[in-house]
Amino acid sequence: IVPIPAFADHVPTQTPYGISIACDSDGNVKSIDLSGVGYSGVLPASVGDLVYCTEMKLSGNKIQAPLPASFAKLTNLVTLDLSDNDLGTLNTSSLGGSGRRLRHAPSGQRLLLEGGGDGVLEVLGQLTNLVSLDISGNGLQGAMPDFLCTLTKLDTLYLTSRLTVFENEN
Repeated sequence: IVPIPAFADHVPTQTPYGISIACDSDGNVKSIDLSGVGYSGVLPASVGDLVYCTEMKLSGNKIQAPLPASFAKLTNLVTLDLSDNDLGTLNTSSLGGSGRRLRHAPSGQRLLLEGGGDGVLEVLGQLTNLVSLDISGNGLQGAMPDFLCTLTKLDTLYLTSRLTVFENEN
C-alpha cells in the first residue's frame, strides 16, 4: 500500500474539492483524482510508487515542471490529465546540478528547457499504455515533443498550447 501523504505537504488544508482515490482489493491505488485541490510545486518522486494506478487526474492545480524521473514507473497509466497546471514554468530548484540551460520564452513569463534533449515532459514517453493524455492549459511552447511518437496506444491528446507540429529547418 502506497501512502498518499507525499502529496499532503503541497495541498492546502482547505481544498475546494475532495480528493478521490480508488484502490483494488489488495489496497493498491488504481485511480487518483486530485483535480483542483490547490496542489503546488513539483510532484514528489514518491508518485512513482503508484505503479498500479491506471488513471491519474491532476488538473487545475499549480504543478510545476520537471516531472520526476520516477513518473516513468507509472507504466499502467491509461489516462493522465495534467491540464491547467504550471508545467510551462520550470522549477529550477528541483534541477540541482543537472547542467541544463534555461532561457526565457518570448513572453518573458515562461521558461523553456534547451540542450541535451531533456524535455521537462519527456518522462511521459515511458508511459506506453497511455490512451488519453491531457497537457493543455500549461503554457507549453516550442516544438511538438518527440516522445509523443512513442505513445502508440494514444487515442486522445489535448495540447491547446503554443506547440508547433512542424518546424521550418531554414
